[in-house]
Formats: sequence, structure tokens, C-alpha cells
Amino acid sequence: MRKIKVIISFILIFLSFLNLFLLVKNNLSKFTEKFDPKKYEEKYNKSQYVIPNSKNPISDAELYTYAGYKYIIGENPLYLNAEHLTVGKYLIGLSTVIFNNENYSTLLIIILFILISFYLIFNLTKSLLLSSFLILLITSDSFIKDALINGPLLDIYQLFFFFISLIFFINWYQNKKIIYLIFIGIFLGLFSASKFYLATLIILCTYFIFLIIIKKNPQKKFILFNFNNIFFNNNFYCNLYNIFYKRINN
Repeated sequence: MRKIKVIISFILIFLSFLNLFLLVKNNLSKFTEKFDPKKYEEKYNKSQYVIPNSKNPISDAELYTYAGYKYIIGENPLYLNAEHLTVGKYLIGLSTVIFNNENYSTLLIIILFILISFYLIFNLTKSLLLSSFLILLITSDSFIKDALINGPLLDIYQLFFFFISLIFFINWYQNKKIIYLIFIGIFLGLFSASKFYLATLIILCTYFIFLIIIKKNPQKKFILFNFNNIFFNNNFYCNLYNIFYKRINN
């Protein structure tokens, strides 16, 4: 029975990555097309962000790609798509510079997200079969398909950083090592600086409520966890602010 479960699990894992492979293969032009900054600049200058009620709207994916590229080459983020924070756009822009294509960073993040999801689920359930089945569901989800087919969006980057923070939270809860608290703060900082920072408060509240409900006497650990996240998360975010935004006087 155990051997059968293992075989089924490996089949499900194979199908998961086959899903991803076919998705890339069927949309290969998205990964072979060379990034053209002039084309994106022209699109942006004719878009609703420059011309009110423009008849040539630019999509969010195109906006993030153009903004990310401009950030990488030195553009002040306050002048371009300042309403969304910058970490995800910097990663997209890095992809345009390294691979001359904006979609490779998203593909890499999705692969890492699948591996992290597998580890997280297996760590919680200790079931290879369930972990394999759930990552098959993830690779079949329209959210993953949209992220690859329709261009890079910031949500997948934010979700990726959240899952890493969740892994460190679980490891801290199981092992009580302070180093895990530090990494929770760092990755929540990256999470908050990827798109919408107020979502971080919801995650922190969820973590706190979990500690209060689960622990019979949570005060000491709760205060330690609270202090760590307030200090490291905000400190990391402030450093990002200094790096990404404080060029306005230049």
C-alpha cells in the first residue's frame, strides 16, 4: 500500500510539472519574444496613465514590465507607477535586463512557489500523496496560467514571499529558534514592499491570533514575536524606502 502511494505521488508530481511545461510550450512566444523598451515606452506614453481617457490603454502586466525596466536603469519610482510598491517590479525589470524578456522572473518564481508549497504542505501533513495532489491543483489553477500567459503580475511575487514567511513561522513554532523570527520579519518586509503593504497587518494579526489560541501561556513568546515583526519588518521596509524612493531630491 505504501509503495502504491509513493508511485501515485510521483505520478502526480510528474503531471504537475508536465502541466507547467505544456503551459510554457503552448505559449513559447511569450518567452522567446525580445523585450523592446521603445515599444513599451510608446505604449505607456499613449496610455491612460499619461493621456486621460486614452483609447490606447496599457495592461497592468505591461505597466509593471515597463516600470520595472525603468527602475532597473535608474528611473525614480515616485515618477512611474508610484501607487504600487516596487520589489515585484524590480524583479520583473531584472528579468528584462538579464534574459531580455519579462516573463522569466515570473516563471522562476512560480517554480519556486510550487516547490515551497510542496514543502509547506508536506511539513504540515506528513503526507506525500496529499502534497503531490495539492501541487497538481496549484499548477492547474487559472491564477498560475494567467501569470504566465497574460504577463507578469505582482500578486504571484507577493504570494511567494508570504509562503516563505509562513514556512519560517511554522519552523519557529516547532523549533523556537530566534533566527526564524528574523527571517519572518525579512520576508514579510518583502511581502509588504511587493504590492500592497497593508495586507501585512492581516497576516501579522493572523499569526498573533494563532499564537493566542494555540498556546496556553503565550505572553512571553507573543511579545517576542510581536517585537521581532514590528522591528524587522518595518526596519526592512524603511531600508527599501531609502533605496527605492529617496532619489526624489536627485
